[in-house]
This record gives sequence, structure tokens and C-alpha cells, in this order.
Amino acid sequence: MKAYGNVTEGTTMHFKPADGYVGDVIPFYCNGEYHAFYLKRREGHDLAWAHAFSVDLVHWEELPMAIEAGGPEDADAKGCWTGSVIESEGIFHIFYTGHNSGLRKVPPQTICHATSLDLIYWKKDASNPIMVPDRTWYENGDWRDPFVFWSEEEECYWMLITARLKDQSTPRRGCIALAKSQNLQHWKIYPPLWTPYSVYAPECPDLFRIEGRWYLIFSNVETRYRSAEGLKGPWLRYPVESFDGERFYAAKTLSDGQRCFLLGWIPSQEGERDEGRWEWGGHMALPREIVKQPDGSVGVRCPEEIVKAFHEPIIKPSLPIEYEIGTGSWSIKNEGFLGSMKEGFAFIKFPQIPDDYLLEATITLDSLTASAGFMFRMSSSLENGYALALEPFAHRAAFRYWRSWGDPQPHVERPLNIKPGQYVNCKVVVQDTIFEAFFNDQIAMSARMYNQRKGQMCLFVQDGQASFENLYLAETV
Repeated sequence: MKAYGNVTEGTTMHFKPADGYVGDVIPFYCNGEYHAFYLKRREGHDLAWAHAFSVDLVHWEELPMAIEAGGPEDADAKGCWTGSVIESEGIFHIFYTGHNSGLRKVPPQTICHATSLDLIYWKKDASNPIMVPDRTWYENGDWRDPFVFWSEEEECYWMLITARLKDQSTPRRGCIALAKSQNLQHWKIYPPLWTPYSVYAPECPDLFRIEGRWYLIFSNVETRYRSAEGLKGPWLRYPVESFDGERFYAAKTLSDGQRCFLLGWIPSQEGERDEGRWEWGGHMALPREIVKQPDGSVGVRCPEEIVKAFHEPIIKPSLPIEYEIGTGSWSIKNEGFLGSMKEGFAFIKFPQIPDDYLLEATITLDSLTASAGFMFRMSSSLENGYALALEPFAHRAAFRYWRSWGDPQPHVERPLNIKPGQYVNCKVVVQDTIFEAFFNDQIAMSARMYNQRKGQMCLFVQDGQASFENLYLAETV
């Protein structure tokens, strides 16, 4: 690992700086290192670009601040917001959003620029802001989140920008603006690349290509995407348009030349309570590896680096398993368990479970009306905890705060086509206050678990029969 001097080692694979919180992540890969620039939320400071890096996607180290907010007359005096990183001829470039609503000479949001020779120490461009909205097409308000890449087709750099059309009858006139440059210095603004008339502002645009097809990412409540055969569109929607739920936001891509990943953040909650309102900023989520599906859509899975980090097994097929049957009928089947309860709720519990772990299983249900899943950090009386349910009748996976009196509406839910007799592969990471789940290399789910920090793990089946095969639970050392 390269030594950068004044670094603070991360204590968890869900990175958070010692003096603040992780907001929008701007990832960049260089020479075997995964860099995560991010917007840092700190008490008494405007948003600025912070910096962490990893060589394995598991252990993260904090580096010196990359870009701080400017002086009162600068375009970025009230904050340095989301952008992108690119390298050209040995020079690294950051294009970012400068925010200052108190200047009359420029709009409140502008595009700014900084350069570096080592990715660590950055110098702002004396010409900042380098770009303001072209009033031919765009409003003065939203002009932010620049994403820059080299277009091989046109042999120039493209910049995608979150913007809004100047004159339209609907407030949902958010669009992705387009600018082009030959040298990263002089830019020309063009009409929008994409105008869906479906969002107020498509935040944090990003673009990547897999097997000849383009995928355009934007954030609006969730991180979503569209796909096209060429950069000019049309940008089409798939039945499942998001990678994760509302608790995984503003995700952007990183490629190491072989694989493509999404990096985003999971919000904290006020007072570190399950009942607390969401806050802007939190922990960096686990990277999601992007997987192309047979129909041309893309899904996500948990990277193998994360799975291998949990290498101390507590439950696996070759180990004796300590468990207690609660209700229903349970038997051992195919290195796992078969549970059944035609009318009601069956569960089996595993009391000797660490606080943090990786849990894997392939779950198969026998009918559309059955449901099955896991209960996490359950109290000894089973009064409190959390539950993840596969619910084929609702075509979803659902995460709930457990209530002894019955199932409330899901705290988080994700669309998932669950067919009787066909297994669903589940990987779940429980670490500190964070819950993340991955299903069939297609979708992911994120949530917080503040109130219960320890407890038992259970399997459950309701109104039917389900098998939990290849059951595996492991912790890190």
C-alpha cells in the first residue's frame, strides 16, 4: 500500500471519517488503488471534497482534504459539491459544482475546476467558475454535478450536467445538459442529452458502457438508470430501473478495467435511533459490482472481496450447528433447513451469533402465498429485532422493524420476482448499524439498524414451506 503520510485508517468496510459523515461519493481508479472522493458533512463547515482510498474495496484509509470551500467572493464559497475525476496526459482533473448564492456576477451553481499531479494535493483553476448555464436552453438555478469522459465516437471530452430546461409547462423539466471540449479547458454548451420530463432534476449523472451498450445513471429518490445503443439515445427504461432503495443514494461508477462498481452512501438517522429522521450523509455503502443481465438490463452483486473478508465461519455445512426450534416443523435438508407451517408462522433460532456477520443461503418457497426469510438481532424474548422477508405474493423483498404484534408495512422494500420452486440466492451483511442485502446478482437493499445492536438470528417460514440450503454465516477477525 502506498504511504501518503497523514492518513487515518478506517475501522470498518463501511467507511466514515472521524470528524464527519460521507455524502455523495465520486470514485476513481488509478494504478491498483480505489479512490473515493466524497462530500464531507461536518459541523460548522460547508460541504467540501474529502478523500479516502483502498486497495481491496474492504479497508479504507482517510487522506487529506482534496478541495475546501473558497472565500466570500469565490463561486464555491458556500460549498464544493458533486462532480467527477479524470486523468489526461499525466494531470488529474476534478470538475465540481461551486455553490455561492450570494454573488450577483454568477448563478448560485456553477462548474468549477481543479488539477493535481498526485491525486492528493489540488490547485483550483484561476478561471473558476469555468462554466455557467447557457440561457438559450437552461435555467439559472440547477447547474451542477458535472461528469466528464472521453467520447471515442466524437474524439472529444463530454461533460454531462444536472440542469433544468428554461421554458416548459411542467416543473418536472429536469434534464441532463451536454458540453464538449477538445482539451478540458475550453467548453461549448449544447442542447440537452436527455430530457425525460419526469424528474425535477436528475442528480449526479454518470455513464458507463458494457458489451457495446451505454448505461446512463442519475439519482432521483433512488439511484436509477436508462440504457441505449448509442450516446444519442433513445434512453430506454427496464422494468426494474433502480439498483437499490432510498437508503443508497447518489451512486456513481468506478471501473478497474475489468469490472465496474457503484459507490454510494447510506444516510444516518437523527439521534442514532430507528425512529429518527434521515439525515444527509452517513456511511459509505459497500461497493456494488455491476452485472449485465441476459435481457440487456444491469443488476448488482456483492463483490467477492467483501464476501472473502468474512472468513471465520460460525455456521457452514461441515460444522455442527447449535439451534433451537421455536414453532412449526423443521428438518435438515441439503446442508440447510426445511421449514413448514401451512397456517401460521414457523421459526428456528440460532442463539450463538456474533453482532456483525455475513449470512448466505439459497431460499426456495413452495407457493405464491408463502413467505420466508431471516430475523436479525432478535432479543431473547423475540420482542424486538429486524426481519427480511421474501414475499412472492407481493413480488418483493421486504425489510421490517420487527413487531411482536404483527407485520407493519416494510421499512424498505425492493421489487423481486420470486417464483415457487425457483431458488433466490441471498447474501446479507450485518455490520454495526448497517444492513445490506443482495439477491440473485440483480438487486440490493440497504437500511439502518440502530436500536438493536446484538441478538439472535432466526429463519422463518409463514403460511407454507421453504428450504434454506447452503446456509453459511461468518464473521471477520
